[in-house]
Amino acid sequence: MPGDAPDRVLVDARRALLDALDALSGHLDHIVLVGAQAIYLHTDEVTLGVALFTKDADLALVPPLGAKPDIEKAMRQAGFYHGDQPGIWLDETGQVDLLVPEGLAPPGGRRGARLPGHGNRAARKVLGLEAAAVDNEFRVVAALDPDDHRSVRMRVASPAALLVAKLYKLGERQEERRGDRLDDKDAFDVYRLLQLPTAELARGMKTILADERSALVGEASIGFLRGLFAAPDALGCVMAGRYIEGVADPETIRLSASALANELLAQLGPE
Repeated sequence: MPGDAPDRVLVDARRALLDALDALSGHLDHIVLVGAQAIYLHTDEVTLGVALFTKDADLALVPPLGAKPDIEKAMRQAGFYHGDQPGIWLDETGQVDLLVPEGLAPPGGRRGARLPGHGNRAARKVLGLEAAAVDNEFRVVAALDPDDHRSVRMRVASPAALLVAKLYKLGERQEERRGDRLDDKDAFDVYRLLQLPTAELARGMKTILADERSALVGEASIGFLRGLFAAPDALGCVMAGRYIEGVADPETIRLSASALANELLAQLGPE
């Protein structure tokens, strides 16, 4: 059964994603789709009454990458140019973020990932994506524009890995006490993922916790899930409800988000 419909901005974002994958096809074995577009692939049958929306495509690059094709050169040849931060690539209507899990990145650099042979601005380091390198699966990612017939079989982060990344992003920004960097949509994306079978999420989380590359971010994300979603008046539940205000009852969303979070926490065991 079909779920929520895509917004036109998402259609453009998927086009940008496929353009970037065409350009970086030589690195495809080391690329994992993360972010909202990956979430929507896993939750394509979930109906929450909100159009699927994201303006960008997030790709995790898992080292070590070969020196060819040169990421900078390939992206420029595909029509992309640098944004204001390392790893942000723009074209006329789309944005692609090239991200390296910080715990797996080569040493050096504060924001830009020092990928040998690719310059210091090709990609940026992000903590919380380590789980995507550990727990992913092959999916076919196709264009959303009916006039675009492209598709690619690639690695997509698992629902549990996406949950870890979103929770880590929310929790880290809350701890920074930078309310201006907290986005209600991130909390609603967590809620969307929590609609998936709890047993499936729990299995993925246990895989992430068992791997030394992702155990620390996995453990931190469970703490963030407990702090942000375990109670209906917790910040994450409030944000998720606020995002859907005007479309559904925010209190219903807050209660549902909390119930689903506690169901997952119960399967993961005590603190």
